[in-house]
Amino acid sequence: MPSSNGFDSWSEERDRRLASSGSSKYASPFTPGCDDLDAYGHWVDVIDYGAVWYPIVPAGWVPYRFGHWVWIDPWGWSWIEDEEWGFCPFHYGRWIYIGTAWGWIPPPLVVVPVYVPALVAFLGGPHFSVGIGIGIGAGLVGWFPLGPREPFFPWYHYSGIYLNVVNITNIRNVTNITNITNINNIHYAYKTIATTAVPTSVFSSGQPVAHHVVRVPPEQLEKAEIIPHPPANPTRSALTPGKPVSPPPVRTQRLVAANKNAEVAGRPAHAQNPQKRPAGNSARTPPPEVRGKPQPSTRTSPPRLITRATPPPPTIPVPTNACRNVRTSRTTSRAATDQSFAVRKAGGPDARQRISAAPSSSPSRETGHHAASHAKSPTVTVGIPISKMVRRIMGIVRSMNKRRRTRK
Repeated sequence: MPSSNGFDSWSEERDRRLASSGSSKYASPFTPGCDDLDAYGHWVDVIDYGAVWYPIVPAGWVPYRFGHWVWIDPWGWSWIEDEEWGFCPFHYGRWIYIGTAWGWIPPPLVVVPVYVPALVAFLGGPHFSVGIGIGIGAGLVGWFPLGPREPFFPWYHYSGIYLNVVNITNIRNVTNITNITNINNIHYAYKTIATTAVPTSVFSSGQPVAHHVVRVPPEQLEKAEIIPHPPANPTRSALTPGKPVSPPPVRTQRLVAANKNAEVAGRPAHAQNPQKRPAGNSARTPPPEVRGKPQPSTRTSPPRLITRATPPPPTIPVPTNACRNVRTSRTTSRAATDQSFAVRKAGGPDARQRISAAPSSSPSRETGHHAASHAKSPTVTVGIPISKMVRRIMGIVRSMNKRRRTRK
């Protein structure tokens, strides 16, 4: 067995960390990123809410403020957090503000948790975009985190079953979700204390949110409406999230020919560069004569053209005696047939002996080398043997004679 390397050590350390994770006691181990919570926070049991995880964050920290928005199909606008531990708390469960600190309430211990691009609600409307717009014709996009018992309404296409499955982790009575017809009639706890607003251009281009936050007075936030989806269309930078990486520099190499006057692939130098074609029909200027030892020629001949001839048609070997055997079988069968007709005409079993002793009156059908070939090979191996054929003919003659005697 080979010795362990760095990857094996990393895998063993990860397995030990997952096995000894304290967060698996409160959150489902199937939740992505759940094992990262142990190193960045602690768990506290809170009355009416159960286990709450408190992250280690600076003062003034607010959920869904340190990151940026990108467009990811099929959900559309999705939140990309800057925190190293942020995937699990920002896409599952709910946030709660207790005292002066934010805590995260995990979803129930379900087998397969439901992913959400961002558990927030968006703000908009005329009182929000026009009343506090930045510049002429500019607007704002605002959002805030949802509380423990506040329903989540997706801004992408969804079905009634999906709406129930997404909210069942925090709302025990599903009827409360399906009966809601106006989202503005819901009382949201963190609408005025945890709203993050940025210009529409910052939101649609996927820029970092924390550097462009606009302070909105609480009075304006109270009048702002809850909108079903953010009023912004994604730009190219939001469709391709991440920092743009410039291509590596490519060093251009200048090709220098050994002999500029040499012909390349059978073409003169002026044919490849029309701008340097000699004017008129003047002949080439001969190179200067060099005295002393003759210099070897640097002129390269064009590569020889390789041609291929058409391959011959395939031939099938045929045995030399195949045609001869076929003709022999045909001639033999013809002679046997003539003999059977003669026997039937003469009548009686002794007619066969008389006919075989008499010379044949019919002319032979073979001429030339065919007759000579039969003389060299009297034994026939193709077709039905002659003895068997004669026995059949004799049987036919006997049966015909019996019929004649019966008739008489």
